[in-house]
Amino acid sequence: MAYLNNVYGNAAYLGAVRAQIDGRKITSAVAVDYLNIKTQALLAATAIDALIAFDALVTTAAAITWLDGTTITIQANHHYRQALLEAITYSCMSGRDWSHAVAGDYTAVAAAVFAAWTEMLLGLVTP
Repeated sequence: MAYLNNVYGNAAYLGAVRAQIDGRKITSAVAVDYLNIKTQALLAATAIDALIAFDALVTTAAAITWLDGTTITIQANHHYRQALLEAITYSCMSGRDWSHAVAGDYTAVAAAVFAAWTEMLLGLVTP
């Protein structure tokens, strides 16, 4: 698994994990019992991230090259843009069937997450 942009891939992953475990009583002390949650969250995150090819406000290139957080504007863009994606991913993924097997099964919901995120970015105010 490789993200086009780790900032957004990780945000989508966090939202997908939260959507799966929210409201559940996690009781197993065996790590592998959570393998399916991780697998499905990674598949969903990869499908979402694939739609965000590049964002010059948080990175210098695709993948993991972050902009140096030397200004409050750069720091705010890092925080708010990824937090918004995490929140939308969580909302769109909550209550869904998580039994899918491949990333392609998440294509439609990934497109919805991306569309909502793209529009909601217009409401962000950064310093």
